[in-house]
Amino acid sequence: MTGLFLYNGCFHSMEEPGEVYNSCYIKDGHIKVLGDKENFDKFLPVGIDKIDLEGAVVTPGLVDGHAHFLHYSLSLQEIELSHCLSIKEAMDTIRKGLANGPSRDSWYIGRGWNKNNWGDCWPTRFDLDQITGNKPAAFFSQDFHCLWVNTAVLNIAGIDSSTLSPPGGEIMKDSKGQPTGIFKEDAISLIREYIPVPDLDEATLAIIKGMYVYQSIPV
Repeated sequence: MTGLFLYNGCFHSMEEPGEVYNSCYIKDGHIKVLGDKENFDKFLPVGIDKIDLEGAVVTPGLVDGHAHFLHYSLSLQEIELSHCLSIKEAMDTIRKGLANGPSRDSWYIGRGWNKNNWGDCWPTRFDLDQITGNKPAAFFSQDFHCLWVNTAVLNIAGIDSSTLSPPGGEIMKDSKGQPTGIFKEDAISLIREYIPVPDLDEATLAIIKGMYVYQSIPV
């Protein structure tokens, strides 16, 4: 591989304040040399690809490394479903998670399910009812655009066949007009207000646990 030569650009080396070069030699996917164009003529391979940047500024690939750390820390106390490739696997995971007791107050809370992995089938409240009974259970989808709840949650929120979907959201209903337990987009707000919010002590303990997990992962 002969590499790539970028010239007539603006490369901030970040090694010294204000240090800027106009050219860059790349080989095997790695930056080999930064410098000014006239200094490259002696060693550039014959036939190398060249691109005139016409004065453009070049930056490294930028990776958004932010984290919603409180949400992550709280999720360690919740039932994780991101690995589940079927409704059955999700049900088995939830059943095991119930043995650890409620996630918050008397509620069982989880996240991570991905309907795209489950074919054409949506989960329903009746699936959850089989294993949760009258204990409120709520599970956010992987992208947080859907919420899956059981009948106990519908009763707490007063949701029934007469409840209309709000603007920007949908309460999924079956052929008889009964809510299935799936809430999409802005309809999630009809349930969210009833889901227990952690108090300061609970949030603090969760963050401490999350910090230990982060510290255990090598950089």
